[in-house]
Amino acid sequence: MRSLTTFLFVSLVLAVGCPRRAKAEDRPATLTVLVGGDVMVGRYKRDKLRLHGGPDPFEEIGPLLEQADVTLLNLETPIADHHPRRIRLHGKKNRSQVIFRMPTNLAPLLARYGVDALSLANNHAEDADGEGVQTTVATLQQVGVEYAGAHPTEDPMPPRRFQRKGHWVSLMAVTTVRNRGEPRKNQAIPVAYRSFRAVSRDFPGLVKAQRKAYPNDLIVVSIHWGAEGSTKEVAGQRRVARRIIEAGADLVWGHHPHVLQGVEAHGDGMILYSTGNCVFDMRDPVARRSGLFEVTFVEKPEGGYRAQRLVVHPLMLRGRKVGPRLATNEEAAEVLKPLMGRAARRSGMTFERDGARLVWERCEE
Repeated sequence: MRSLTTFLFVSLVLAVGCPRRAKAEDRPATLTVLVGGDVMVGRYKRDKLRLHGGPDPFEEIGPLLEQADVTLLNLETPIADHHPRRIRLHGKKNRSQVIFRMPTNLAPLLARYGVDALSLANNHAEDADGEGVQTTVATLQQVGVEYAGAHPTEDPMPPRRFQRKGHWVSLMAVTTVRNRGEPRKNQAIPVAYRSFRAVSRDFPGLVKAQRKAYPNDLIVVSIHWGAEGSTKEVAGQRRVARRIIEAGADLVWGHHPHVLQGVEAHGDGMILYSTGNCVFDMRDPVARRSGLFEVTFVEKPEGGYRAQRLVVHPLMLRGRKVGPRLATNEEAAEVLKPLMGRAARRSGMTFERDGARLVWERCEE
């Protein structure tokens, strides 16, 4: 395993919410970042690829994806046209294997709807073997979508920097879950994997180094972590997420549980513990209630950014032949429950409902 810089963190004051809205004309320059959860459009069943979401899984949420300055999703599938070699899932004896794949002809949809970058660091990145990682990267390069967290021949861990509307964004991606198990000592793998303990120990130092090198970048840290199906993050995740913000990240973006979890404003940054599913074929009603998270960052006079506003757009995932749609006002109350309970009370954030949407805005000093 490659060594990373370690970091001794300094505690910051937890930011709290405020129901009073700030006037737009009083704000400095802004950057709106929209993030969503896990995306897969094809699952193998009885040795055949069963597609999900119809010919255009993003059709109904496309306008929302397009309107943000920066749109980020977790691509939890390789992009490939070859059938993968079957593997036994680590720690899952006597269970059918879970293998995902996105045909390459669907990849242009990501660019069409304004997806700027994808996190590839997750436990399904290697479903189509090393060849699948290679075709994923090649296809994304061809359609013009940035990526971080996987590479077939190079170190997959380094951040990906790209520019949007005059703002530089550093996307850092890591997964604490790997279906092929713990790598052998000094084994190079094509996905940015670290154990949760290693992320806790080392990742703040990596963030601190990126902040030192690029003091004015918007730094987004994508972490594939947590317990599947749980609407509650664990205490260890809160500690790690806060340390990463304190090290210099602006946004910690979590995924893997396939359900929504709480959010937290910490210092000048924002933590999204789990953004649930975006396009997925799960039948569990909880996994079909999800959201898109729109975070507005303002530039600080001294440099860098502050998370000023969070809008959660609730989603409903439905059926095999159609993609997600925005939830109605009536559906939104159930969708947003994981965000309105214990996590909100613990963070001190005050939310307002704006139709189906959930809105938080930072108090003006």
